[in-house]
Amino acid sequence: MWRAALLAAWVALPIAWVRPAQAACGVDAAALSAGAQDSRWNEHDAEGRRLLREQGRLPEAALALSAACGSWSGELSWRHAVGERDYAGLSNRGAAVQTHSSLRMDESTLSVQRPLLGGIKLGLRAQRQATRRELASTGAVLGYPERHRHWVYALGALAEGAAWGESRWRLAAWVGGGPGGRVRIDLPIADPVTLRTGVMRQAELQLQWLSAPWAEGWRSSLGLRWRGERIGAGDATTLWRQGVAVGGALQPRHELRSAGLEVGVLRTF
Repeated sequence: MWRAALLAAWVALPIAWVRPAQAACGVDAAALSAGAQDSRWNEHDAEGRRLLREQGRLPEAALALSAACGSWSGELSWRHAVGERDYAGLSNRGAAVQTHSSLRMDESTLSVQRPLLGGIKLGLRAQRQATRRELASTGAVLGYPERHRHWVYALGALAEGAAWGESRWRLAAWVGGGPGGRVRIDLPIADPVTLRTGVMRQAELQLQWLSAPWAEGWRSSLGLRWRGERIGAGDATTLWRQGVAVGGALQPRHELRSAGLEVGVLRTF
């Protein structure tokens, strides 16, 4: 409930601060892009030993709508990635395991910005991440699906300027984090269980180049993006199977690093 209230406040705040005489609100741009990201996932135990490593290239696509209201601007975006990562880890008995995981990631983001000084904008954003990760079975080791849910809130600095001719560049840096998330796991030896994670820390850099207009209101875009996330370990939870305790589980500390390249088009109104 408090997350929904915070989102509503972020939407209402720019409108409340714009004087009625200055307000000229509306959607001013739409963007579509596609590309790929190099995705790396590592898990560590309480002593810092690495439990597993995953790495793979995931195709992705994104949609975004931008709006302006007086001196405020905002963006609502959705990003989707799907693919596989190679998995190298350990079984519960300490044996080496080589397999792969299938990924489906959906990310919805709402951000608002306001000029600060010297052409720099101050930004606030709220982001909901939903990831389905399914480990493939290999030999005697049975795979299982996981569904991760996180909310991330960040503070950013954004800048934009002329490149050459009529082309433009945009740069954004974001730093933030969020409360503990949830991981829904369907283990082969127990009833489905929801585990909690620790708090998240996130940092992200974005660089985009926009071409000179090649048709009325249309530009091409080329973007680079790097993101690092660190999620703390959660508390242990008892595993049950038909009312009988069969063990315990916790979500270990894990880190996600991604670097992506994307191309797209931008339409201004």
